[in-house]
Amino acid sequence: MKVLVFRYPRNKITDLLICLFCVFLIILILQYDTYSEAVSGASEEEYVLKFLADNGIFVCDDFIVENIVLSRSNEKVFSDYNSIQKENGFDMEPFIGKEVRRYTFEVNNNPSTSEELFCAVVFTFNGEIIGADIHSPSVNGFIQGVKNNIGEIKIR
Repeated sequence: MKVLVFRYPRNKITDLLICLFCVFLIILILQYDTYSEAVSGASEEEYVLKFLADNGIFVCDDFIVENIVLSRSNEKVFSDYNSIQKENGFDMEPFIGKEVRRYTFEVNNNPSTSEELFCAVVFTFNGEIIGADIHSPSVNGFIQGVKNNIGEIKIR
């Protein structure tokens, strides 16, 4: 059995070159991971739609996608909203100050007999669904969370 051994002269220049090569490989790997997330972003909308459908929420084809920064500008409102999210398996607290994507849909399968508009909202961060709700924006409206029935949801 033959074994191939690579030997190199140990000095500062070769050590530096090997370190630079390793750094280059790490950067290349990280860039690929970022690229793969960007490519999977094209299917993020489909995944969000599947998440809603798995929860029995069917929405219109037209929807709004916005990049927003989560903030605590109104602590009471955020606290109340996050408590709804926590009851449903999400927690938006770790994403304060970060840019997240918000999908807003009009709900097709309105359980109400009235003509009241129902909206579904899903928040994502780096391919992870971090919160969702269904609500009525009317004066006598409501808001309720959407269950995270899959556990940690990653878009890949």
